[in-house]
Amino acid sequence: MRLDKLWLKNFRNFSNTELKFMNNFTVIVGENGTGKTAIMDGISIVISELIAIFAKEESRKIDHADIFLKRNIHQLTIEPRPMAVIECLVKFENEWSIYLDDDIDKFWASELVDRISSVYGYSSVYKLADEVEFYIDLDIEFPLPIFVYYHTNRLWTTSDSEYTEKLNLDSRYAGYSNFLKPTTNESEFKKWFIKMSMINLNEKPSNALTSVKTAIKKCLERAGIIDIYYEHLTNEIILIFGEEVIPFYLLSDGYRSMISMVADIAYRMTILNPFLDDHLKTHGIVLIDELDLHLHPKWQRNIVEDLKSTFPNVQFITTTHSPFIVQSLQPGELLLLGEHTDESLGLASPQLFVNKSLEDVSTNIMGIKHPQRNQKLQDLFNLTKEYYSMIKEKIENPEQTPILDPSINELKSRIDELTVIFSDNIAFHAILELEKEELERKGKNK
Repeated sequence: MRLDKLWLKNFRNFSNTELKFMNNFTVIVGENGTGKTAIMDGISIVISELIAIFAKEESRKIDHADIFLKRNIHQLTIEPRPMAVIECLVKFENEWSIYLDDDIDKFWASELVDRISSVYGYSSVYKLADEVEFYIDLDIEFPLPIFVYYHTNRLWTTSDSEYTEKLNLDSRYAGYSNFLKPTTNESEFKKWFIKMSMINLNEKPSNALTSVKTAIKKCLERAGIIDIYYEHLTNEIILIFGEEVIPFYLLSDGYRSMISMVADIAYRMTILNPFLDDHLKTHGIVLIDELDLHLHPKWQRNIVEDLKSTFPNVQFITTTHSPFIVQSLQPGELLLLGEHTDESLGLASPQLFVNKSLEDVSTNIMGIKHPQRNQKLQDLFNLTKEYYSMIKEKIENPEQTPILDPSINELKSRIDELTVIFSDNIAFHAILELEKEELERKGKNK
């Protein structure tokens, strides 16, 4: 299963926007409020309708708060509330293509009806669901796609333990449990890992445990992880970093968050497709809001490639604020949102970020001018330019002296305050003094 197109109409920031997803990895970048999370939520709303039908899981709906309302600051008009619509084209391994949509009417509807239709022969998505259930009920080796959405609060999410205990792990549909709000916290991961490790010791090797350990070691290999195992004497999960042995609970938020998420993806794959020789080759879609969350910049440089190599058939759609992640992307993997989202949304030109320096990426993609300077140094730079510009104007127009002097003195005072911070920069101060003396000399000779 992969997402090819997404159309958002009157949804959150978007009045009428079509997005195309060309590659198996898409990173969405934009300033806060430009619609990154709105795109992720839009995808989750429509695809959850499909998953909910045959997995008996609760889907998301468009809420009235999601509707895009166009503001007119020049006049006040009263118009009917527009209808919010989300549509997408989803393709499957076996050439099925399903056209899904969701609109605000479903907020009031009791069931999904005619609005979901098929592109190639299926008059209703229910027929696809019936087909899936037919294969599953007969225990036919029919691959199920993974779909899961990791939000920004994924590290601290707590699950309903009673619900977790009631899960029927004999059902392949259990791989979709809580797929819109997956738990990736330490307690849930530890509980599952210990349980599988005990089964592995007392009964027979667990393919699920093997796949999860393989995923963790492969995805975090560059982070230094060599092995992960359960130590029954201390009742702790242990990780080996080179010659260092560290309990799971002592790891940083970044490590614990990533390990738990990778383990959750791999675990779901083992439940969905237990018959596969390599569970990690399961197809599907994984959404991750703020991929860089809690990750050290050194790790951010490699996380995209690590996820792609660990789960080669998964389509990842993520958001980020990290120039390190952007710097690591390939052509076609960066979706750039602008201030006016509908007009300025699209794939970023590879010339802006591929094989570019961190400074280039920060300037071209993040819109940060002079990223190599901190803000105080930038302020000093701007004030100094303004200061010398006023002195020059005073020299050229002596009659403006009474007007300019107060501003010049105020600027000088602010510059003096900031130069104290950079007092160790002798060359910088020498240049300031030389420029000042040169301007004063020209003024006297005029």
